[in-house]
Amino acid sequence: MKRRIALTLIVAAAVLPTACRQPASPAAVAEPAQDGWVMPPIIDAVTPSQAGLIVRGQAAPSGRVVVRAAEGPAYAAGADADGRFELRIPRPRMDALFIVEARSGQVGYPAPYRLLVAADPAGPIGLLTIGAPTRRLDVAGGLDAIDSDGQSAFLSGRTEAGSVVEIEAGVPRTVTAGPDGRWSVSRPGNGASPVAVEGVVSTPPAGRSTADDMLERVVDGWRISWSTPGGGRQTTWFPDRR
Repeated sequence: MKRRIALTLIVAAAVLPTACRQPASPAAVAEPAQDGWVMPPIIDAVTPSQAGLIVRGQAAPSGRVVVRAAEGPAYAAGADADGRFELRIPRPRMDALFIVEARSGQVGYPAPYRLLVAADPAGPIGLLTIGAPTRRLDVAGGLDAIDSDGQSAFLSGRTEAGSVVEIEAGVPRTVTAGPDGRWSVSRPGNGASPVAVEGVVSTPPAGRSTADDMLERVVDGWRISWSTPGGGRQTTWFPDRR
């Protein structure tokens, strides 16, 4: 099963559509620092609600955060004095890669990742970043995702903070989870060989998606090959929830 993804390249400046569901107040606008840098939003969690999805995270104190796709409305919220924000969006009817921006006036400052949201509630939600492990946000198992550019791969997952995780990916190795419980390791190759995390074996499919920028259902998981600014390519495989 394949679905076309709404994908937008990084845009340095854009006008917020008038269909914005949650416009921030004029007072809640992040001002650029003297060096022109604005803190990009950091998404900590995306949780389902009766009306759709709740996106929570951190941004510049009293800043404005915008989440938008290639087509359709954008959604905005203002961060509080501590930089915390909460933004509500409907679950997309089609799989989507959202751009996440900090806004100062009409200028957008995109975060270095894309927010992937599957239309299917059983599908993945995660933050995709070129050259870095995917940060999966929906409930998964010991292994969250495998990212590959065809030459090397990242394996990533979650467990208890500070735990030692045993991984078998060609050779046995261990990794210690960080304070947030997340861990990641790199390995050579295209990431298509079996992986065991704490004795649970996952077998990612070989190759990449049959079409660019499309999330597709594959055996025991989901896969997307997406294009990035500058012509980069990355394939991410999400194993099914366990």
